[in-house]
Amino acid sequence: MSQTYVIREQAVRVNDTTYTITNSPSPNTEQVFRNGILQNVGATNDYTILDKTITFNASIDSDEVILVTHLIDVATPASPPSSSIVGLSSRKELIHWCLRKLGAPVIDINVDDDQIEDRIDEALMYFRDYHFDGVERCYLHYQITASTMTLQTAYSEDITRGSIITGQTSGATAVAYDKSLDGKTIRFRSQNGKEFTKGETISIENNTETGQILNSDSAIVIGDIDNKYINVGQKVISITNIIPQESSTIGGNLGGMFDFQYQFALNNMFNLASTDLVTYDIYQRYISMWEFMFRGQKGVRFNRKTDRVYIDLQDWIVDQWIILEAWVALDPAQYTEVYSDEFVKQYACSLIKQQWGTNLKKFSGIQLPGGTTLNGKEIYDEATEELEKLQERLKMEFQLPPDFIVG
Repeated sequence: MSQTYVIREQAVRVNDTTYTITNSPSPNTEQVFRNGILQNVGATNDYTILDKTITFNASIDSDEVILVTHLIDVATPASPPSSSIVGLSSRKELIHWCLRKLGAPVIDINVDDDQIEDRIDEALMYFRDYHFDGVERCYLHYQITASTMTLQTAYSEDITRGSIITGQTSGATAVAYDKSLDGKTIRFRSQNGKEFTKGETISIENNTETGQILNSDSAIVIGDIDNKYINVGQKVISITNIIPQESSTIGGNLGGMFDFQYQFALNNMFNLASTDLVTYDIYQRYISMWEFMFRGQKGVRFNRKTDRVYIDLQDWIVDQWIILEAWVALDPAQYTEVYSDEFVKQYACSLIKQQWGTNLKKFSGIQLPGGTTLNGKEIYDEATEELEKLQERLKMEFQLPPDFIVG
């Protein structure tokens, strides 16, 4: 099966008599306009056409505009058996569905291909930001990295963890962690806020050997330990929790036998077995209140525009694993069922319809041959009303309940 579409495109000049177009027209369907004047096809007339190449019988000036309107046949998947339901599975199929919904190919939809692509992007972004099926909860794990410096030659002496590294030129100091197996890379955490410079000489506490940082812009890499943030991908919409969190208990992040939750379970769990859960509920409320009073708000900050998660822990530990509870946007290219979502299809169709009305409004009142009058404002108003109803429905039926969200 195939679907026929109307294409309008501007021909590209090859030389003074030859022009090319992007798509191959269906036979005998093209209309070629030279500066708005319809040309006649034929070897003894104005032009001839072979596939995508148009050859004029007279020279064309370089400032003249050649527009071509034609039909193309696009293959469509065969109809599925009546016992199965096959939805849209690609961006292209979604676009074709929207155009058919608006009346193509019976009606010429006056919207440019780039405008259609923009409206599809807009619909997918709105679906991602507000629809509960546009995101999924997941846990992202990151290992905190140290800053590193690369030396010109291998450092042969052993480096004691916690030793102070001093830059002879910059005056920067840092706490050393270790060195790589080849001795050319040293991991560290900045101490006095100053930055090491490329090419400078360094000394390490309790060591007689000095080293020289490689004279390259990539010689010094600042890690998570100094940045105090973690870079996450653009698909992350929000951060809702961090594990481990800063703790107000004696045991700190590690907890252990001094952790309040551990002590409560150790001393009261057997008593709870002989009574109701009211006592347990009251204890949990007290614990939650104490944690909030001593710890305050959750120690995580995130902004979608920077893709950085700032974690306000008292002390970052290199190589420590951080687990972030996050909402991540679905990738339609991977999860193609997004294109079949009822809201995505209706919202994308209404957006394209609104664009169609916007385009036609500029020619409002113009009467076409046959007595037809363009009425872009009515199309635009209908599409705007449809979008408002869809947005209201989204808030009532498809939006996630309020939650603690950073981002």
